[in-house]
Amino acid sequence: MVSKTPLPLEEKILTVYAAHVSKYRTLIPFEALGIEKKHIAYWRREGVLPFMEKGKNAKLSFFQTLWVLMINTIRNLQLPLETMKKLTEHFMQRAYDDDLPKKTVQYTYDQLQKTALTRKLTPLEGLLLGQANFSLHRKLYLQAYQWDVNYFSTLVIETIMNEQEGGILIFEDGSIAECQGSVSITALGGGPDVSRPHIYIPI
Repeated sequence: MVSKTPLPLEEKILTVYAAHVSKYRTLIPFEALGIEKKHIAYWRREGVLPFMEKGKNAKLSFFQTLWVLMINTIRNLQLPLETMKKLTEHFMQRAYDDDLPKKTVQYTYDQLQKTALTRKLTPLEGLLLGQANFSLHRKLYLQAYQWDVNYFSTLVIETIMNEQEGGILIFEDGSIAECQGSVSITALGGGPDVSRPHIYIPI
C-alpha cells in the first residue's frame, strides 16, 4: 500500500479529541473479548491495565479494548511481562505524567478559537469547541479521559485516519518503535534498525 502524507499536527490533535467524544467512547464488555478473567486480574495487579480498577471497569472503551487485545497477543507470543510493562510505561503512563488529556483539550480549544476568528465553524467544530470548553472547567470530566487519551490511542487514530496499517515493533533488546504503513517508522526512544529481528504487533 502506498503511504499517504501524514496528517498535520493540528489535524492529528483535533482528530484525537473528536474521536474521544464520538463513537470511540462506546463501551464493550470485557467478557466479549474471550480472555480468561485470571489473565485480566493478573495484568491489572501488575499495572499493565492502569484503566481497570479492582471491581470496576466491567466495560472497556474502544481504545482500552484494543490495548487489552494487544496485551493478550503479547501473552500468546510468550513475551515477558517486562515487555508489557515497558509498553504501558511508554504509551500510557508517560501520557498520564505529561497530562496529555488536558493538553489535548486545551490545544483543541485554542485552535478552534483561532479558527472562529477567521471563519464560521462547522457544526462538528462548534460541537468540539463547546465540549472542550466544558471539559476544561470540570476537572472530574477530564479525569474520564485520563487513561483513554494517550500515545497508544493517538497511534490508533492516526492509523485509522491515514487509512493504512500501523503497528508496534518490539526488538530483541527490548527497544520499541511504532510504524505507519510500510515506510514511515517512528522510533520511541531512538532510531531503530528495522533490519534487526523484531516482532510486529499490528494495530
